[in-house]
Amino acid sequence: AGELAKEISGTTPCPAASIPAGTWIRHARQADLIVQASPVGMKAGDNSPLAQEAFHDGQMVFDLVYMYPETAFMRTARKAGAKAANGLGMLLHQGAYAFKIWTHKQPPVDIMRKALEERVYKTD
Repeated sequence: AGELAKEISGTTPCPAASIPAGTWIRHARQADLIVQASPVGMKAGDNSPLAQEAFHDGQMVFDLVYMYPETAFMRTARKAGAKAANGLGMLLHQGAYAFKIWTHKQPPVDIMRKALEERVYKTD
């Protein structure tokens, strides 16, 4: 986190710190953006790593887990008024960028998104 903060600090202030688990809620409430980058949520029964009190109205929440349309983390954040997204868009655009590099053609992002959603979110 510290290295990432250094890398992007030229464009926007981005403090990063390791904080004790007992203070996560207080720190999360102060954030405009929370990125959930742990494997929590990859199992259907996983609970949110943060309680609803950690989120606030208008906050942006991003869960890198993309195997479900909505994780418990996202659901918990939305109940508190935060806006939440999962990692499927990141996966999609990484693939689209690679497609462009390899083929030198504009990727068919809409077609890729539909195929990705059908494959990832299949229910059989």
